[in-house]
Amino acid sequence: TVLPPGAVGATQARIACLLAGLPKEVPVRTVNRQCASGLQSIADIGNQIATGAIDVGIAGGMETMSQYPMTFDGVMNDAAFEHPMAKGCYMTMGQTSEEVAARYGIDRLKQDTFAAQSHSKADTALREGLFLEEITPVCVDGVKINKDEGVRPGTTAEKLAKLKPSFQEDGTTTAGNSSQVSDGAAAVLLASRAACK
Repeated sequence: TVLPPGAVGATQARIACLLAGLPKEVPVRTVNRQCASGLQSIADIGNQIATGAIDVGIAGGMETMSQYPMTFDGVMNDAAFEHPMAKGCYMTMGQTSEEVAARYGIDRLKQDTFAAQSHSKADTALREGLFLEEITPVCVDGVKINKDEGVRPGTTAEKLAKLKPSFQEDGTTTAGNSSQVSDGAAAVLLASRAACK
């Protein structure tokens, strides 16, 4: 999770494993790399298999952004703001998006066009059932969730162009061309060739 409160973030992986029915003897490790934690867990398991430390491992990632406010209640190190590189550690993803877009010349039209195409492809895939075997339905408050709720059918670059920038007045990043607040999880089983025989 990007912004887990207190010690909760350190125990989420253990809780998930126990709720999934894995024995308590199975070792678990939490990785927090913000938006890349799931990918990092895959790399970590792959490296452990490659070095012979393990034969089989489950790598996963989870996000519960709707449960946690996008705020920081801790104390920031004032000295970090004086350091040219360290101050970047306090930059939000929205601010980062604006900087990357400016640095590489990715204008608003390109972002809106890409976002509209992405939603169109995802909508087609959902309608064709391409994700059915990859999504495990869950029930939340009696409501069955069995598809990605972030896909917005009918999204066009023209509609997205009407949205205001979210992170700076003359910016290009909007609620329509950036990622939404999401909850979800994914896991993948990795194994050595020898273990699969």
